[in-house]
Amino acid sequence: MDQLQTAADLIELQACPICGSRTSSSFESLHDGGRVVSYLLCGSCAAVYQSPRMTVEALDSYYKREYVEQHQRAGGVTEKELRIQAGRARNLTRLLQSRVISVDRHLDIGSSTGSLMVAVAEAYGSAGTGVEPAEIYRSYGLARGLHVVPDLGELDGNPFDLITMAHVLEHLPDPVQYLCELRDRWLTSDGAILIEVPNLFGHPSLELPHLFGFSSSTLRYVLGRAGYEVVRVKRHGSPRSQLIGLYLTAIVRPRGAGGSAPSRKPDSKNVRIRRRFGMIWHRLATRIAPGWAWLPLPELEVDP
Repeated sequence: MDQLQTAADLIELQACPICGSRTSSSFESLHDGGRVVSYLLCGSCAAVYQSPRMTVEALDSYYKREYVEQHQRAGGVTEKELRIQAGRARNLTRLLQSRVISVDRHLDIGSSTGSLMVAVAEAYGSAGTGVEPAEIYRSYGLARGLHVVPDLGELDGNPFDLITMAHVLEHLPDPVQYLCELRDRWLTSDGAILIEVPNLFGHPSLELPHLFGFSSSTLRYVLGRAGYEVVRVKRHGSPRSQLIGLYLTAIVRPRGAGGSAPSRKPDSKNVRIRRRFGMIWHRLATRIAPGWAWLPLPELEVDP
């Protein structure tokens, strides 16, 4: 991690990456990846964002060389990873089926081992494409017979009627711009996007590769700024917990000419106290009801 310690690899943000406000205050600091990681709270839109953070070039190098080894143990795809991803895929697919009737072409950004691609294909009979920059996971998906590429630039440009991004948005330097590009270039006009992120008020969530911490209100705000109509946002712990709201899952569609205006800016007043109480509940639930707070690992798919 020595290369991440140099000032040349870091950038101090002068404004909120979500709304552009220059009003911010210290939110939380921690040690991760061999250095202090600090977050700011935007006084205008309540976004929690990392600053200083790695430059785009340093981020690219980090994900290619260190991320999987540091956070996912790159000695191989573990059974624990496979079980969690299988359970998450089943849960997300059920949620999709409650709002999305049909899918022909599915793009899974951050496809990892391909579990969500398999689940969606089984549910809808769709053709799936995955984007996965980490070679260990991309190779695993290819070995399963899935179509997986390292980045969007490898695709033919034809749009998809479903895009999924599970635990990706918090890693992106400019989530609003990225979502706008997906809407304009990769999503059909009547398509849907499913997004899942860690819940700032239920999941520890803040770590070196996570450039943002999302609450339900800030997630809605980001989606609105990117031109989407929010169909649903669900707070839940599946497949890991019955008691702790670890995750936020949103289903959105492009906002048409007659769509409602973007959400109002969230209020930053109670963000710190809600984060504090959320982490207290996380620890308390783990202590007093560990069997409900942390469920057994989900079952694997038939073809792991």
